[in-house]
Amino acid sequence: MENLLIEHGLKATKGRMEVLRALQTATVPQSAEDLIEHIDSKVVSASSVYRILSELEHAGVVNKTVRQNAIATYDLTHNHQHFILCSHCGKMIPTDHCPIESFEKEVARKTGFKVTGHMVELVGICPNCQQALADQSRSHLCT
Repeated sequence: MENLLIEHGLKATKGRMEVLRALQTATVPQSAEDLIEHIDSKVVSASSVYRILSELEHAGVVNKTVRQNAIATYDLTHNHQHFILCSHCGKMIPTDHCPIESFEKEVARKTGFKVTGHMVELVGICPNCQQALADQSRSHLCT
């Protein structure tokens, strides 16, 4: 992690290292609030987490994605993944691959743009919520 910061022109401070460790161990992108919950406030204050995330984003170390629920989440730049988000409970599950890469190349070729990234967010209803909704619907029919 220290080398990653240095490669991007940043000093390896305790705060940055803590935020990166938390992002590295997470299985899904994290909001600032998620990180604040998991990082010792004696090491990094809540306001510092927001500042550090901004610095890391501007340096290209993390990706910031504003989800459809308007919450910004962060993940390490080299962790290119897409997710499906349950619109009922907020559960987020990674998908297996990125179907956009070939499309990016085609768009770049046709437009002359250098594509630097993309955002894809699938939204649906997870199996647990589908079951809960079906149960709820059945209970209303019985009354």
